[in-house]
Amino acid sequence: MRQKRLLIFFLPFIFMACNFGSAEFTSNIKGFSFKPDCTVFAYTDKEKLPENGTDAAKNQLHIHMTWICFDPTRSLGENEERANIIKEFRKRDALSIVVNLPDNKGETSIETGKYKKEDVKITIYKNILNNKALEIDLVKLQEETEFEITDVTANQIKGRIKINPGALVISGNFSAYFIKNEADVKIAKENLGMLVPAY
Repeated sequence: MRQKRLLIFFLPFIFMACNFGSAEFTSNIKGFSFKPDCTVFAYTDKEKLPENGTDAAKNQLHIHMTWICFDPTRSLGENEERANIIKEFRKRDALSIVVNLPDNKGETSIETGKYKKEDVKITIYKNILNNKALEIDLVKLQEETEFEITDVTANQIKGRIKINPGALVISGNFSAYFIKNEADVKIAKENLGMLVPAY
């Protein structure tokens, strides 16, 4: 199924997509599937926090997962499949996680272990949000999330997440491709800017 997915939608990326992370999720509802598992990547960034007229900033880890397959470090603006990718993103599973990182004297430090709920923001992109039978509660989505980083290497971040936005409980593991090059991070953020508004 995964190979078929690549062949149908993203032939130009068939030899690259498998290099950009993985994820596997299960749910407590029989027959329900959540598969933002084809492109999983991460990068660090700073959220500006104006304090007393200074340029204070908070270090954050961004993790993005999606069912669609593409190279996040290659501009969608230059991709002939851009229209298809944006169209499919809107219909398919996707998940974004923003994690506030510990303050390490201004340095970016990604620590393994469980993170406090208030330091983790979840955005889930899926039509289940409109499914009243699942009793999706966006407030509970934030309050009941469990997030843990289990391993950090030079080019990979692994972790676990449990999402409980009501009657539905989703849990799983992920391995995110860690983008560090500033130019690549810029392109990845621009790509997200094209994809997310499309939803």
